[in-house]
Amino acid sequence: MILERQGEMNADREDSDIIEGYFEQKLEQLGYSVEINKVWVPTRIAAQWMGEALGKRVESSSGGRQLRQLIRAGHVTKISESKHHGKKRGVFWWPSSTPDDLGTFGCATIQESVPEFLDVESRILTQGGNF
Repeated sequence: MILERQGEMNADREDSDIIEGYFEQKLEQLGYSVEINKVWVPTRIAAQWMGEALGKRVESSSGGRQLRQLIRAGHVTKISESKHHGKKRGVFWWPSSTPDDLGTFGCATIQESVPEFLDVESRILTQGGNF
C-alpha cells in the first residue's frame, strides 16, 4: 500500500514537471519572459495546455480540478490558483520557484513589483491560435 502510494506521488511529480515545462514553453512562444513575468492563464487554456503536455484530451472543468490538486499537493511550484477580478477562474504562472518565495518574510513589496500580465487570450488570437 505504501509503495503504491509512493508510485502515485512520483507519477504526479513527473506529470507536474512536464506540465510546468510545457506552460513555460507556451508562455515563451506567446512572448512572455517566464523568468520575470507573472502571467494569468484562464482555466480553459490551462486545462488545454495540461492535456497537450500529457498527450491526452482534458475537459476544462476536470483539467482545472486536476491542476488544482497538483498545486495543493505542492507538486506544481511555478503555477498557483487564482481568480482574476474575482470572476474568472484560472492560474498564475510565477517567475520564481514558488509563489510564496515572492511574498514570504515580509517581502510583499517584491511580490507586488513582479510584472503581471492578463492578456494570454489576446496573444493567442493575435498569433492566429484558438482556444
